[in-house]
Amino acid sequence: MVKSYTVVMGNEVLFGPETDYAKVKGFVDTLNPAIKSKCSVKVAQTTSGNQPGEVVKEAKEEALIDPAGEPVKKSTKSAAPDVNSVFGAYLEGGGQSAFWKPKDGRNIVRILPIGGVLPTDWVTPYPFLLSGVHSNVGLSLRDTIYCARLTHNKACPICNFVWKLYNTKDNNDLELAKRIKAYNRVIANIIDLSDVEKGVQKFAFGKTLARKIMSYMEDPDFAPLLDAEAGHNFIVIKKTVDGFPNYDDSRPEVKTTSLTAIYGDWKKEAYDLKKEIVEKSYDELMAILTDTKKAILSTSPDEIRAGASARPAQHTDKAGEETTVTEVSVDALKDRLESI
Repeated sequence: MVKSYTVVMGNEVLFGPETDYAKVKGFVDTLNPAIKSKCSVKVAQTTSGNQPGEVVKEAKEEALIDPAGEPVKKSTKSAAPDVNSVFGAYLEGGGQSAFWKPKDGRNIVRILPIGGVLPTDWVTPYPFLLSGVHSNVGLSLRDTIYCARLTHNKACPICNFVWKLYNTKDNNDLELAKRIKAYNRVIANIIDLSDVEKGVQKFAFGKTLARKIMSYMEDPDFAPLLDAEAGHNFIVIKKTVDGFPNYDDSRPEVKTTSLTAIYGDWKKEAYDLKKEIVEKSYDELMAILTDTKKAILSTSPDEIRAGASARPAQHTDKAGEETTVTEVSVDALKDRLESI
């Protein structure tokens, strides 16, 4: 009997199929709670005895028993989120840092005046941290890593590869270049006023929203926008335009509000946002680029355009083999899972 594990989120394969249980568990341990709660694990067991061409049915999700002897409840999460929501929640290493995600419509937050540094010297205190990231890279074409060029003004082999793709003028190369090119990411400490009990959270967003916030910081009607005692809460309005998140209608509240009155421990809990950045050497980036190229070779242009990962192994059974698939909550991925 051969067992393989596949970590899925709705219809999206995040990891696998993989026969090494330790590797699967290691991947799951890197997921932030928001992503982990939406995932499940499919355990496929292949045994002899199946007739050629026989259709294999997928088994129903089964409950597991955790080490304490209590039944593990099934996840009630059912919606299959868009893969871009995964990328948005991921940082270096595939989601090691959890970020606050605005809901569709109106969100009210307080942006903290501390946490970041100026990108010119990485020392001078500033409310925001500016970096650059490459998404959709690595063997899975799903990893997100920091770009050495946009983050630290150093040579980046992935950027060099992107420029070569653009210069070919081939439509498939252009599509790929757009997916893996570097883009700016701004990170700020915030308090979500609809969930103050969560305390300080990190919010990652793009240049467009950053420019809008800065325009209000320079507006005399709202300055000092981020002052702890006489600043303004910020209304983040999220819409979807042409399939992408849009924050054009975001704006500050007119009234001023004390940050201390909102959350007294804001200064103690504020994140040092520099710690979000995991700088990779040129050789490490080259290795990631090599993995990306390998994945591209096994993935069709249509799949890349659709945001698919490197093509997973299909459940096409060989003659004389039978495969059954059990799906369980990712929270049940403990040593007990090996007994399935």
